[in-house]
Amino acid sequence: MTRPNVMIVVAALLLAPSLTRAQSAMPDGIRMIENGKEVRSGPGQPNRADLYTFVTLPGDQQRVLLRSSSERAFELQILDPGGNVVAQSWGKGEVEIETIPAWGDIYTIAVLRAEPTANYTLSRTATPGSLPQFLLAHMAGYRRLSGLKTTRCWSNPGRTIKIDFGDYVLERSVNGEQIRNRRIRSGQPTVFWTQTVQIVGDQIEVVDLEDGDAHKTTLSLDPGRLRYSSDYEPVGATC
Repeated sequence: MTRPNVMIVVAALLLAPSLTRAQSAMPDGIRMIENGKEVRSGPGQPNRADLYTFVTLPGDQQRVLLRSSSERAFELQILDPGGNVVAQSWGKGEVEIETIPAWGDIYTIAVLRAEPTANYTLSRTATPGSLPQFLLAHMAGYRRLSGLKTTRCWSNPGRTIKIDFGDYVLERSVNGEQIRNRRIRSGQPTVFWTQTVQIVGDQIEVVDLEDGDAHKTTLSLDPGRLRYSSDYEPVGATC
């Protein structure tokens, strides 16, 4: 299966339910901004943000660009499904945000104007992540509460995730179409190994190549696997 087809399979499994939910539950005054499209602002209100929603997959790089001829400042924010600000930027003329959300779901863009009558255009471009980026983004931003307790967050968003096991740290980085792992434990040599990733049916298959042995595991593609599990709680996506 080629890489574009892999991501089409992932999109079919994950995107449709969120898209339907976004369209059917859109509050008044909130607009949906599609990938590759541009929207123009309407009249603003003092001390009130303009809100736009979009649906993303784990690992997708989101670029949001605001353009205005106004001399007054604008602020852009991206909020996660819980209303937490995950990225922000401000300025005049052009204001831009590039970010990789921690998980796939419905996100919100908030535009704040220093002058309510200042008009602008807003565009959004999503670049699909690779399968390794998808896998790492699928895991970022959680603390495991039972069993082997761990905390997982982006140390380099879209590239490297850090998993803190308490007595050692595991760094997992995107390396082309593979994942490069680095295990760091105080007083011991750093250990490196590689993982291969592929779609098998409705799951992701991960093969570890460590010490000459292959260890195979499978993970669900369900984006709610961690988010709605009582064994995990959300934490900051970056660290």
